[in-house]
Parts: sequence; C-alpha cells; structure tokens
Amino acid sequence: MNTRTIKIERNTEYVMNYVNLHQKQSILGVFTFLVALTFLLFSGSTLAGENMKDENTSNNVIWIDVRTAEEYAGGYYSDAINIPYDVIADNIDSVTMDKGTDIRVYCRTGRRSGIARDVLASMGYTNVINEGGYEDLLKQ
Repeated sequence: MNTRTIKIERNTEYVMNYVNLHQKQSILGVFTFLVALTFLLFSGSTLAGENMKDENTSNNVIWIDVRTAEEYAGGYYSDAINIPYDVIADNIDSVTMDKGTDIRVYCRTGRRSGIARDVLASMGYTNVINEGGYEDLLKQ
C-alpha cells in the first residue's frame, strides 16, 4: 500500500465514524421526540380541545362554542371547544357520550346556542344550558 491509499482509507474510516456518530445522534433525537410525544398523549393534556372524548374540562363542565370556526378563531371562552351548531348532532359524541354531562353552549347572541341546546336535548342530553352570547358570557 502506498501513502495515498492509506490516507484514503483513513479518511474513509473517519467519514464512516462521523456518519455512524450522527446516525446514533439522530436515532437518539427521534427516540427523545417519541418519549416526549408519548408523555404528552398520556398526561391528560389536550391540544385545542381535540381528543376530549369522555373527559370533562374544569369543574366537570364541557363548554361548547357553537359559532363558526372563523368566529371561534376571533376569541372564545376559556376551556371551550368549537362545534358549530349545524353539525353538533354529528360531532357531540367526539366530546362525550354521557347524556348526563353538564354541557354549556354559547354563540354570539344566544340564538344558535338555543338551537344547539334543543338538538342535544332531542338526542337525550339532559343537562345542557344555553349560556347565551359570547360577549355577555365574558361580562359574568
């Protein structure tokens, strides 16, 4: 072997060690991410009201903003999730299937939340309260 061949082999070995080290660091990074994600998923946390099936918010009350997604994005009551009134019948079971759950609905003026309350009542939900308009709710 000549010196050039030895240098190439050493450089190749150096590069392989470098790549192996970074692969191990990448695997460690992915593992750390997965552990953190698992912790978040099983810690009881929810992101933006998703995955709340059969979980109640503070004081065992589920707050539902029945306005449009655009209205909801403009501001909403603390702990409220958004289910527009015209699709509440199709989506309430993603929040709770317990017909006795304390549910509070609101909208801008109280009209749509009244409709949502009536829909839920017709589905057998027995503890649904129309809290009226969002602005009025904030004043309480």
